[in-house]
Amino acid sequence: MAGALPALSSGMARWLKYVAYGLLGAGFADAAAPADFSLVARSRHVALYAWQGPAPNVAEIERRLLHMAALLGEPEIPQLEYFHYDHPADLAAATGLYIGGLTLVRAGQIHSTRRQTDHEMVHLLAGRLGDPGQFFQEGLAVALGDRGRDRDGHAVDAVARRIVRSTPLDAWLVGFDPLQRPGGYSVAGSFVGFLLKRHGVSRVVSFFRMCRMRTRNEAFVFTFGERLEDAAKAWVGALEGRRR
Repeated sequence: MAGALPALSSGMARWLKYVAYGLLGAGFADAAAPADFSLVARSRHVALYAWQGPAPNVAEIERRLLHMAALLGEPEIPQLEYFHYDHPADLAAATGLYIGGLTLVRAGQIHSTRRQTDHEMVHLLAGRLGDPGQFFQEGLAVALGDRGRDRDGHAVDAVARRIVRSTPLDAWLVGFDPLQRPGGYSVAGSFVGFLLKRHGVSRVVSFFRMCRMRTRNEAFVFTFGERLEDAAKAWVGALEGRRR
């Protein structure tokens, strides 16, 4: 149900607000199950919780989890606690942020609307691989989970093409916060989508894993055979080439 969450306890609201501000996206904190939600169904890997209103079919959530794991070449399927929200306004009432979902990787939790599920599934799986930073985490979730589209259904390449003319990629990589700068999700999704098209999913996954052992820039060169700034130039060139 869209709108406020009068049934949410103040404790849960404070908990979600802390999580959302500190660990939005591929969060790495531990968390307990919110007391306001009830377990409504289980499958092999998914425990489905709902607050009120109709919940999605747990078999569908299981299928989407397995699909995203296969897409990323991840053979180990994590156990997932999935908390269903009817509308972003429900999450906004709890967190103060108008978001479609958030993921707590280490806790194995997704808090999401139905529409945002695939995006958050990518966070859950990619966050277990390694962490090249929020720009790449969000970029992969947009490129794969959102299939290269922004919230309004626009192709992220078209949005990014307009933005990179005035704001180069390196300006996005430092302190990346897509909620504070319009178009951030599209820029990240477009660049990571470019890497996926150029190198394939398995190479991008290897980059995430390599970030466990090396700095992001070192891992990028090791994995893709070029510097991040050179890849950024090629990406901008590809965007401009598609425009003509």
